[in-house]
Amino acid sequence: MSSQVLDRELQPETTSPEMTAGLPLTIASPPERHRLEPVGVAIVLGLCATALGWWLAHPGLPPLALAPVQITLATAALGLYRYTGRATSPDVRSSAKRALDVLGASVGLMVTLPLLGVAAVLVKMGDGGPVVFRQSRVGRAGTEFLMLKLRTMVPDAERRRSELLDQNLRDGPLFKARVDPRVTTVGRWLRALSIDELPQLVNVLRGEMSLVGPRPALASETVEFDDEHRNRRHSVRPGLTGLWQVEARDNPCIHLYRHLDLSYVDNWTLRGDLIILARTLGVVVVGGSQRLLRGERR
Repeated sequence: MSSQVLDRELQPETTSPEMTAGLPLTIASPPERHRLEPVGVAIVLGLCATALGWWLAHPGLPPLALAPVQITLATAALGLYRYTGRATSPDVRSSAKRALDVLGASVGLMVTLPLLGVAAVLVKMGDGGPVVFRQSRVGRAGTEFLMLKLRTMVPDAERRRSELLDQNLRDGPLFKARVDPRVTTVGRWLRALSIDELPQLVNVLRGEMSLVGPRPALASETVEFDDEHRNRRHSVRPGLTGLWQVEARDNPCIHLYRHLDLSYVDNWTLRGDLIILARTLGVVVVGGSQRLLRGERR
């Protein structure tokens, strides 16, 4: 999907440009709210739960036998898309977003479990170190949690970070080195295709993260955010993917990072979340292939 479609979905109608460090930012106005039918949402979520439960209860069925389930899930997804664009009640919108998170993370884990298994074996065979990397990140309401990833760096990577600060490509508190010597050979492939991020589906199921939202930041990074940025981004769950990933993943500008975070917080909808998820797949496939060809270790 084009960035114009996403912009229309996540940007308000009225904007006021102002300049921050040479970057034109947009001040978001309150999004228009539409009436949401709670009964319709209940029916849609019921269809999702029923279809998923039936699917799980009948393993090994041929693809043709799963067609009714696939149709039901597709119908339910379209129902969520229709009924939960923007709702009057923030509580109802949040509940619908959480339902989508649980459904999406559950299906995602089932689909990618074989891939995760192969990746885990490769990580272990690489240097014999731990497979899963756990790192404290800041989530909703400023609460810290352990974010999960497949380990893609050498075991002492955190200790060696200070040695690379002069190679940082990003401004502000964010860090990224174009060629990071801490990344392992297996890790380079896992990072390029974002396979290392898949364990965060567990964080989504736990309620610590959402499928879409601002990426979870380190505590050392959030203390350097301005108060408005820090407080508003902590009003939502951090995401497995987000506007930053699909719009400016390789852009080093902290002001653009801030702008995209706050634009999402102010204007998110389930429709916009679905667009971001779809675009993320394209970014991972196309962008990942390009990074591998360049030999980049992000």
